[in-house]
Amino acid sequence: MTPWAQMVLPLLLTIVLYMLPGMLALLALGARGVRAVYPAPMISTALVATLAVVYGKAGIGFSPASILLGVLVCIGLFWALRLLINLPARRTGRSVPDQDSRDGHPPLRTLVMAYVTGFVICLIIWVFDFARPMRGPENFPQPYDVPFHFSVIKYILDSQNGSTLTSAMVDRTAGSTLYPAAWHDMIALVVQGTGVSIPVAVAASSTAILVLVWPLGVLGLTCELFGHTPRWVALSLGFSGLFATFPYRFVIYGVLYSNFLSYALLPAFIALFVRALTHLGAPPREHVTRAVVLLVGLVGIGLAQPNSAFTIVVLGLPFLVQQFFHWCGTKWQGLRRIVMASGLSALLVAVVGVCWGVLFKHPALQRTVTFEWPPFQSAAQAVRAYATSAPNDGGQQGQYLLAAVVLVGIVAAVRNSRLVWLVGSWVLMGFFYVVTTSSRSTFRNVLTGFWYHDSNRLIAAGPMMAIPLAALGLVKACEWCWGRLRHAQPGLVPHLIALLVVVVLTCVGAGQSSQREILQKESELNQNTPFQDDEYAFLEQVAEIVPEGVEVANFPYDGSAYAYPLFDVNVYFKDYEANWIGHPTQDIKTVQGHLSEAATNEQVCRVLDKYNVQYYLSMESNGINGGPLTPVFIGYDPANWKGYDIDESTPGFEPVLSDDEGNTLYRITACQQ
Repeated sequence: MTPWAQMVLPLLLTIVLYMLPGMLALLALGARGVRAVYPAPMISTALVATLAVVYGKAGIGFSPASILLGVLVCIGLFWALRLLINLPARRTGRSVPDQDSRDGHPPLRTLVMAYVTGFVICLIIWVFDFARPMRGPENFPQPYDVPFHFSVIKYILDSQNGSTLTSAMVDRTAGSTLYPAAWHDMIALVVQGTGVSIPVAVAASSTAILVLVWPLGVLGLTCELFGHTPRWVALSLGFSGLFATFPYRFVIYGVLYSNFLSYALLPAFIALFVRALTHLGAPPREHVTRAVVLLVGLVGIGLAQPNSAFTIVVLGLPFLVQQFFHWCGTKWQGLRRIVMASGLSALLVAVVGVCWGVLFKHPALQRTVTFEWPPFQSAAQAVRAYATSAPNDGGQQGQYLLAAVVLVGIVAAVRNSRLVWLVGSWVLMGFFYVVTTSSRSTFRNVLTGFWYHDSNRLIAAGPMMAIPLAALGLVKACEWCWGRLRHAQPGLVPHLIALLVVVVLTCVGAGQSSQREILQKESELNQNTPFQDDEYAFLEQVAEIVPEGVEVANFPYDGSAYAYPLFDVNVYFKDYEANWIGHPTQDIKTVQGHLSEAATNEQVCRVLDKYNVQYYLSMESNGINGGPLTPVFIGYDPANWKGYDIDESTPGFEPVLSDDEGNTLYRITACQQ
């Protein structure tokens, strides 16, 4: 039986969690058709994460049952709101932009075929870019952030508290306990509901986001722009998994699980935002419900990863400028229209700039904005990398076919006054990427600090605009070619054939294949991964020896950071230093710098007794891809860990378990009375 069979039940529950609460809430507010579907993951995430915060404050346990009850209450409140403002249910016809009427009403069979084709392409890409390299849901990539995210999930399970306000308590640092926990909450519910391991639940979540959540979001944005017709459905879904910078980049880099979810939700928010501001003639009661949905969605995105709110600002700014010119054009003409629209645009940019600067100085954001990823390429390389969706390699692994299709879409968009903002948003996001990867300045620090100056997070926002542009470009190319051949407009089949050609050529290209190699290399335990196969076997034995409620001192960089989320061994350090949300306490510094002095240093014993630390776990240290510990482990400084020079001859440390690979579990006898 395939190892992926064990993921079926958790995957089904994950899909239910992301889709059902949001769909019911949207239906209660009067949404119908596709607009009750594509925003559903965003609303579901908001409901679960918000309830987790409320329950944390109220002392109510975080569980599937309590979340179900809370979701039902929220749905009831939404339904009551609709009744209060006397908003009747919209007609059940297809929920589409006004442009749909130009294309007529396609047969349901054709629309279904488009959906099936699009999601089949999503599934095929998932098989080649995720399932095959991973080889099974128990495997997981091991970049820097993984122990932290896994440990937050385990902490939520142990504490029965999924609140964003307290999730960072897992690392015991001082200064802040807040970390966006929406993604972790969803995983915790799946673990609670099915009993699977954390890696399997994470694989199920990644699959749902890759194959359903993100594709639905870009479908919603594309259809709001062009119409809910078969070609736009098929093309948006088909293109959703092709860009190397997102979403598949985010299952190997970081891994940036929180940003992975929040970015997957962004297109749905932008789609609803665009819809709201381009249909201002709707009845006031509809504006109320749209505002509620947008507000709830923004909360959900913020509780997944707040920097996505800044991404919304960057992507939405060109759209608002375009709307200013459109609105002013309905009242004034000529120079006066230009002056008024330009003045409003300048005022908007000034307000955004002031707010940006104030937030940049805010103490709560200093850990984020001062985190430094240095520039690594020239401006020309950065432009090429962004244009060809090639993360961090100067364009050498560029997706040039996709870039050409997007370029055709850009040409078509700039010739349509309604779509110019798409190009502006894509270019503006690229400007942020170019600045952060190719320069050093105060301007750069302020501009890109909210993304940790991380080029991967910035370039990942490009596909949100590039996918609609690519869909538009392929349609225009098909229309041009088909018109030359048949002197008629192409139907759905030519578009699907062209899409399949692009999909095949892109999937075999360097951009995708290089990421598959990375995922395959990092996701299976062996002697070349930070957490090695022999260490896994050793920790299984450690879990049988260490009593419940007892803590274990450890050096997290040797693989032991995984002991807590995978084996329920309560190690003292559950993640790496750069993931610590606050600053290290004196207790942490005592353990780091003086653990080996336990037999002679009373302060060490006081700290160990305080946390009931009775064992010390030492495993073979290993860096990324089999190398030694190097600066690739961001924040690692050997000077901070002087207290870990411990072996069998160290007074007060008694070996109780060891193997032939250099892994040893010591009982700390120095502090025994």
